[in-house]
Amino acid sequence: MENISQDIINRIHKLLNLKEGAEAVGSFAEAENAAAKLQNLLMKYNLDLQEVRKAKQEERFEMHDDWIYMGHKADKRESTWVTLLCAAIARNSMCRVSVHDWHIHIIGEKSNVQLILYICDQMIEKVRIAEKLAWKIHDASDEPEWKKEKRGTFRRGFYQGACHGIDARLRREREEMMEAHNPFAVMIVSQAKVVEDYWIEKYVKPWEDEMKKAREQQEEDEANGKKKKKTKAVKIREKKGISSTQGWRSGYDAGLEMQINKGVDRTPTKGNIDN
Repeated sequence: MENISQDIINRIHKLLNLKEGAEAVGSFAEAENAAAKLQNLLMKYNLDLQEVRKAKQEERFEMHDDWIYMGHKADKRESTWVTLLCAAIARNSMCRVSVHDWHIHIIGEKSNVQLILYICDQMIEKVRIAEKLAWKIHDASDEPEWKKEKRGTFRRGFYQGACHGIDARLRREREEMMEAHNPFAVMIVSQAKVVEDYWIEKYVKPWEDEMKKAREQQEEDEANGKKKKKTKAVKIREKKGISSTQGWRSGYDAGLEMQINKGVDRTPTKGNIDN
C-alpha cells in the first residue's frame, strides 16, 4: 500500500464513487462499467478495497464542519429566515445542516460550502425584492383593511414562506434529475455519500459508543443495587408561529418560481465561511 501512488488511489475512489452514484440513480450499465474498471485496478496493484477506503477517508475532500453566524445578514426583527434560506440551499447541495437561531452548522466540501454561501447572499437580495413587490400588490388589493395583514407581519411571513418554497423547488429539481438519470446526479449522490460517511464516522458512531457505555454502566449499577439519579424534567417551550397566512403563502409561491443561480463555474467570489 505504501508504494502505490496517490494518483492510483484517487482513480480507485473516483471509480468507486461513480459506481455507487450510478447504482443510486438506477444507471446500472454505467455502474457495471465502473465496477469492472475498479476490479481491474485492484487486481493489477494487489489492493484491498477496504484498505483503500480507509487510506482515502480523510483525503477525499477538504471538509468544512463548523457553525456559521448569519445574524449580520438580516434585521433581528425579520425573524431567523436567513438561516432557513441557507439551510434549504445547503441541504439540497450535498451538505448536512442543522440550525439554531442565527447560526447554521454545515458539513460539506469546503469549496461547495463557499459556493452555497455565495448563492445564499444572492438569494437574500432576490427574496427582499420579491417581498417588496408582493407587499405592493397585497396593499393595493380590494380586500377590507381589517382582512389585510400588517406590514411587519406580512414581511416576516413572506420571508419564511419563500424559504420553504425555495426548499421545495430545489428538492423537486433534484428528484427530477434522479428520475431522468442525469449524469450530474451521479456526482451528487457520490459526493453526498462522502459527506454522510464523514458525519457517521465523526458524530454518529461516537454517540452510539457513548450510549452503549451509558447503558452498560446503568445495567452494572442496577446489578450492584445503586439507585438511578433523578434528573430534572426539562420544559420545552413551544415556539410561537409567525401568525401570517397571506404573507407566507405569497412568499411560498414566489420561492417556488424563483430562479436560483447555482454558479455553474463553481468559482464564488464572495465565499464568507470565516465571516
